[in-house]
Amino acid sequence: MQIERKQIYMISGAMAVVIVIALLKHKQSIRRRNEEEIAIIQKHIEEGTGGVGNNSVQNNLHGVEADANYYASAQDDAKQIYDAKAYYLGYFFDNDDEVISVLRGKTKRQIATIRQVFKEKYDRNFDDFLDFLSDDNYELAMDIIKEAP
Repeated sequence: MQIERKQIYMISGAMAVVIVIALLKHKQSIRRRNEEEIAIIQKHIEEGTGGVGNNSVQNNLHGVEADANYYASAQDDAKQIYDAKAYYLGYFFDNDDEVISVLRGKTKRQIATIRQVFKEKYDRNFDDFLDFLSDDNYELAMDIIKEAP
């Protein structure tokens, strides 16, 4: 009977050690991730983009006027972006690639026009609407807007 008890204690002790090591590794990964996020935020602050958030589009288009000649095409672009969100089907049916393809190759003035049309047509803030994008695609969209001519 005592041999069984010793084995139980040894197994329990080994499990406790494994759990402690796993918790320490997890804490270390969280700390590393937080440091990476702080570095990204500092980079955005230095660049003046405001970081990831609801106003990044606004910051990237600050002082950019809408292109009146692009207004008709912006109607279609705004619809494509609006339709990319799968409202009733859930997150897995959102079409991030559609938003990226609409934004890619546009000038800042054209994107500002799409943003204006989006607000007029759907009574939604374009900046807030883009929050449905996955983190990677949101950052890609912000990079496209930021680097647009």
